[in-house]
Amino acid sequence: MKVRWTPQAFQDLKRISDYLFVHHLRLRVVKDIYDSAMSLRRHPWSGPLGSEPGTRELLSARYQNKIVYEVHSSAVHILHIRHPGADQPAPPPNVM
Repeated sequence: MKVRWTPQAFQDLKRISDYLFVHHLRLRVVKDIYDSAMSLRRHPWSGPLGSEPGTRELLSARYQNKIVYEVHSSAVHILHIRHPGADQPAPPPNVM
């Protein structure tokens, strides 16, 4: 089965990558997300039902990023990627 990434999923992955750039984990985390998403080629039903109707959710293998996807007859569509830290608002600057 094919895996197709929506523009929103690519945008999510870029946002996560930009967020992680300062933490020096970017390549490992992005590879983990990609490898987990690509595992859906063989096991498209492996993630439990998602919170959005008609979706399923898979946690990436190592870093617990949530991959939101839909299973269609010929392809898995990756809809969103959620990274716990990148989805949080930035902390306020330190004021002394």
